[in-house]
Amino acid sequence: MNLRTIGTTLTAAAALALSLSACGSAQQTPPAPQLGSAQGGTYGGSNTQGGESPDEQGPCEIGNMEPSFELSSTGHVNAHLKVTNAGEASCTLTDDFPDITFMDREGNPSDGLQINHGQPGTGGPVILEPGQSAAADVEWPADQGGPDGPACNRVWAVSLKMNNGEPKTIEPTNSGVFDLCGGEATISSWQED
Repeated sequence: MNLRTIGTTLTAAAALALSLSACGSAQQTPPAPQLGSAQGGTYGGSNTQGGESPDEQGPCEIGNMEPSFELSSTGHVNAHLKVTNAGEASCTLTDDFPDITFMDREGNPSDGLQINHGQPGTGGPVILEPGQSAAADVEWPADQGGPDGPACNRVWAVSLKMNNGEPKTIEPTNSGVFDLCGGEATISSWQED
């Protein structure tokens, strides 16, 4: 077979393939989604508009968080609970409200204290990049107890739990031990700090 015959055979084969696809015999592939299209398809491995899937971040684990609990007093007693992502990857705070427990001197939960949830935040999960923080405020009446006042519990530490995992004990950063009077506190939802 000479070179001219091989070239003619290849040309004929290409023409046949082209004519079969033009007749609809070959499968047609759908067009690729365009960047910014409203089709809801995937582009670049993400199935959400904006290029980032909420599934890309795992839940925040207490072992990768640096928590703090800072007290202040302004008519009511307030505390600022803060967590900073000390890990190397972004993570999501999966609970709307922090899961805290007030602890007594022996490291046991203080008796008779109730923690109420305040108003929900902006809605949706809080995503923390490495080094970013989220915070929640804790508030209770400033009553000092005594014979005519409400009962008070002496609190030595706060225990923080995330994703139903093991809790981490946090000692208040200023004044250490404090009294929580009235038997209840209100905590806000997590917010970016």
